[in-house]
Order: sequence, then C-alpha cells, then structure tokens
Amino acid sequence: MKWFGENEQGVLGLGYSSGEVVKIPQKIEIGEPVKKIVTSSLANTVFAVTTSGKVYGWGSNAYKIISSENTPIYYSPVLMDFGIPVAEIKLSHYLVTIAEPNGKIFGLGWTQKGASIHPKQESAFLASSHDIMEINIDSGEPISQIENSVIYRAFINSKNEVFVQGALVENKIMFEKATQVPFPEPIIQIGPMFQGLVGLSETGKLYFIGEDRFGIVGDDTSEYFDIYEEAVLIDKISVSIKDISVSSSSIIVHTEKGDFYTWGYNLGKNNSENEKEIISIPTKLDFNENVRYYYCGEFSNVLITKSHDVYVWGSNAYYIYMDESREASYQPTKINILKQGA
Repeated sequence: MKWFGENEQGVLGLGYSSGEVVKIPQKIEIGEPVKKIVTSSLANTVFAVTTSGKVYGWGSNAYKIISSENTPIYYSPVLMDFGIPVAEIKLSHYLVTIAEPNGKIFGLGWTQKGASIHPKQESAFLASSHDIMEINIDSGEPISQIENSVIYRAFINSKNEVFVQGALVENKIMFEKATQVPFPEPIIQIGPMFQGLVGLSETGKLYFIGEDRFGIVGDDTSEYFDIYEEAVLIDKISVSIKDISVSSSSIIVHTEKGDFYTWGYNLGKNNSENEKEIISIPTKLDFNENVRYYYCGEFSNVLITKSHDVYVWGSNAYYIYMDESREASYQPTKINILKQGA
C-alpha cells in the first residue's frame, strides 16, 4: 500500500492504492458560479451544483456516487456527467437521487436488497453502481420534495402524498419500488432519519414511521427500539409547527410562535445542556432573534438571523466555533468570522 503525489501518468494528486497506481484526475477548477452545495449525511462527500446545472463531486467514492473508477477518495472536484440535466440532487453516504427539470427521478449508488449496510470497502464498491436508474413513482403527480436517508429515498408529490423507495428499516421495512406510505393527513415536509422518517402535516402536526432509535416518539428506555410500520403522531409539542430540520439522529422544530425545540441523540450537547445520551423530551432553545435559516447537523447546529449573523451550538469537536478552547454547549454562539480592522 502506498500514498503518492504524482502517478506514472504525471497527474498530480493524492490517492490510496493496494499496490497498483490509481489514476487520479487532474485538479479541476470550477469556473462558474456555484448555486448549491450538497453533502452526505456523514459529510464525507460533497457535490457542488453550478448555475448551468453541472455537478462536481469530491470526497469519498466508497459507493460509486462520484464515479465508477476504483478510486476511494477524490481530493479535488470531478465533473460528473449523469447524461441528464439536474434540477435537484440529494446525497447520502450510500445514495444519490436526481430530479430532472421535467420531473423524472433517477438514482444511483447502493444496489443491494437487505444486505448489511456496513460492508468492507471492497464489498461496498462491488455492491454499488454509478449507472443511473429511473425511479418510477406511480402517482401521476409532480414531485415537490426529494430526500435521501442512509439506504432509502423519500418523496412528496404535489398532492402531499409520501413515497419511500429502499430500506426504511434494514431487513424489516423495505420497498423495492417507490411505494406510497400512508399518513393520517396530507404531509407538506419530510425529514429523513436513520431508519425512520418524520412528516410534518399541513395542520402543523408531526408524524413518524420507522424505528425510533433516538427517542423521537418515545422515551428510549425500552430494551429494544420500537418499530412503527404505520405513521404515528409525535405528541411532544403542543403548539402548531411551522417547519422542521432533521439529521439522521436529531430534530429541530420551528413553531408558529417562532420558538425552536430540539431532541434526539445528544453526543455534543446539541439537544440539551444535560449530558444524557438521548434527549427524548423537547428542549426549548434560548434564542429570541429573527431567523432566516436553520440547519440540524449530526452533533452541531446552525442558525442564521435576518441580519445575516451566524450562530452555532453543540459539539466543538472540529472547532465549528472557530475556538479551540470552547466546550460543547447548548447555547447558540455567534461566530465573528471577520474581526474589526482585519
């Protein structure tokens, strides 16, 4: 095994090899404006979508989501040609989902049915494909939202109906084809989690279907995780909910009153100042400014105010506070990126 900086073809870059030279593309500069950045749930793969609709990818290629080449990691952007125009794209560690401007949906990546999602590197690569496949959603209605979880995809159509394709719960709730998942009322927003799916209804109620690993529905005190094969009401918030953001293990809800509540996996005090591993009772965030954007990460979260100030809270493991000495905290902290006079 070896690391190298220039291969036999004179191409600069870094790569990992089991004894043979790996061809690594020359570094490509993205020579046009980027309108969207999309990352995987593990944040180890990045897609950049340009204003012209081109897609560039870099990072982990373990599941052939960047290319079919036997290159595990790309250290600089690679132009990805799917052979179709891209209107919307979503990414997880295992899957890519693409929406064409005309409404057709395509996918690539992990192709196994029911097998372990934690194989060795070689097995993972063989169990994946970079060739796109069309995902037919037999509703006759346009798709208004597409989302990826670890090994399933979820969709909402214009009639606020929800469809799932893949393994919602590994080996237990699986849909080879895109299949409608009934909810008690129309759903306007979905949030994919690890082995579960959250739906926000048009009346401001939350529902959950799948395996409740992180106390989203219950209290996480049972020996085994509860599995809900049909959507159930999450009755932990008494006021109407405006919108949501979820990671694979946590949730942020934004109420019609303007308040934010969080709960779920609490590894970095991202859901409470309490150090319990699972926070199953929603915690109200102490934040009173007007918010234009918020994002639920795995172990740290972001708020951006209407005055464009950026606040973060949760784990500081990789210095998201831009302060090596700061501890994890549930209190949103303003990031002063530009110092006065600098």
